[in-house]
Amino acid sequence: MDKLYWEGTETTPEVLFDPENQKYEITGRSFPEDPVEFFQPIFDWIDANLPEADHKVKMKMHIEYFNSSSNRMILLILKKLEEHLAAGKDIAVQWCYDDEEVLGDGQMYSTLVNVPFELVEVDE
Repeated sequence: MDKLYWEGTETTPEVLFDPENQKYEITGRSFPEDPVEFFQPIFDWIDANLPEADHKVKMKMHIEYFNSSSNRMILLILKKLEEHLAAGKDIAVQWCYDDEEVLGDGQMYSTLVNVPFELVEVDE
């Protein structure tokens, strides 16, 4: 499995998928100019690498703000995780929030996909 790392910017989240250290994280703000261009490599990585995972994949998502285009892309990531869970992989999502709006987003996503969801309040 390959490592994927992108440093976050003012408009894009930091992405760290590190199978060797079993860290899978998307953190920061998400309102890229071209969401499909930004997120497509993430979708590709998930499809290429998760079938090889021999450990639990806990996707930590702490997205402080995202626009409607990113909303759709986040849902597609969760749907991809759901597909791999259905194929027998051990997958869960840890949705981190520091305000009620982000909590509400996590609660909404948890009803839209059949993936174990943990909602975690963080101080920031």
